Amino acid sequence: MMPANPLPAQVLALDDLQGIEAGAQRHEVPCGDGAMVWHSWGEGAPVVLLHGGSGSWTHWVRNIAALVGAGHQAWIPDLPGFGDSARPPFGGDADALPGPMEAALQALLGDALGATVRGFRVVEARTTATAERRPVTLACQVAGTELPPAEQVQALRRAVAAYFERRLLAMEYQEPRDRLSAHKDELLALRQRAMAEQSRLEARALELERQLAQQRRRSDELDQQRLAVRVELATEAHALEHLQGLQAELGQRRDHLRSQRDSHAQTQREIRREVEALQREINQYSTAGDVAKVQPLLERLRGQEPRLRSLEDGIDRCNEQLADVQAMLAHVLDKLPAGALAVQRAKARQTALDQVAAEVAKLADELAGRQREAEQEAGRLDRLRFELEASRQQVLDLQQRLDRLQPIRVRAIG
Repeated sequence: MMPANPLPAQVLALDDLQGIEAGAQRHEVPCGDGAMVWHSWGEGAPVVLLHGGSGSWTHWVRNIAALVGAGHQAWIPDLPGFGDSARPPFGGDADALPGPMEAALQALLGDALGATVRGFRVVEARTTATAERRPVTLACQVAGTELPPAEQVQALRRAVAAYFERRLLAMEYQEPRDRLSAHKDELLALRQRAMAEQSRLEARALELERQLAQQRRRSDELDQQRLAVRVELATEAHALEHLQGLQAELGQRRDHLRSQRDSHAQTQREIRREVEALQREINQYSTAGDVAKVQPLLERLRGQEPRLRSLEDGIDRCNEQLADVQAMLAHVLDKLPAGALAVQRAKARQTALDQVAAEVAKLADELAGRQREAEQEAGRLDRLRFELEASRQQVLDLQQRLDRLQPIRVRAIG
């Protein structure tokens, strides 16, 4: 069905171009990640018009009214990747057009309809494959009007330029520029954040390295001190064990001397009792005048005197040696408390150093944990750098897109 408002007979200003656009029916068919946009005017035998290697449906604005007036239905797409249409699913040149075009023609016109197709040379050549698979006739001419004079051409160019100025600046140019500006701001913020994060991590790494070096020095000092205390403890313990062994040995020597002295004394007492008994017998026989019995008794009495002197000397030697042993034992007993105290102090120092070493080991574990956290933060910094690179790539992509759009904008304006 034709639109209610008549189409402008000539396109000399932006209002005329907008009138042509307002009189169209808009159609969308799937294409790539979006849709291919078509415009149609009028009723009757369909005529498909394809623009060239750049641009949009506006290339045909001065043919539309004439075709509709001649009883045709004009179908004009924005080819994939141009105008409002999405890019083709694959490829980036004219070889990528036949597939999407065939699908679009099938969806919009169907196999039962024939159509005249007219396009710029490169596009028309690529549509031959599509025409061979569909009932579409390639026409050599397009119904239209006579070419307008030069001033009308200039007016048409100005109208199309104004149209593209509005579309490109509002949709295809301004939006990437806004996104580019936003991405540049984001890129700057990410760079500043990355620099701040890197500075913070470097400062933290230096502080951790300083603390680790200090901890290693402290650990080495503690190892030396613990070794010295172990040597001291071993020395004191050995000395105490020596004193205790000497005490036991002296005690045994003392007991032996006492036993020997007591044995000598016992023998001495027995001999003295025997001597007293002999003296009584001698006195008895002397009183009785029995000289014969006195003489053997005197011999026996004289024989006991050396034994008594020997026993007396043995008892004296035992007492002397016992006195020496008692003196040495007293000296050992005097040293034992000091030795035990020295061992106790060495053990206390060893316990204290073990506690300090445990604290140092705990601190080392904490520093190792903080170092692992720093490594994890370094991983986050790497991810931040990845985001920075991705943002930088987006900026480059947007800039390239703007660079690609700029010639189109220049041609539209010019």
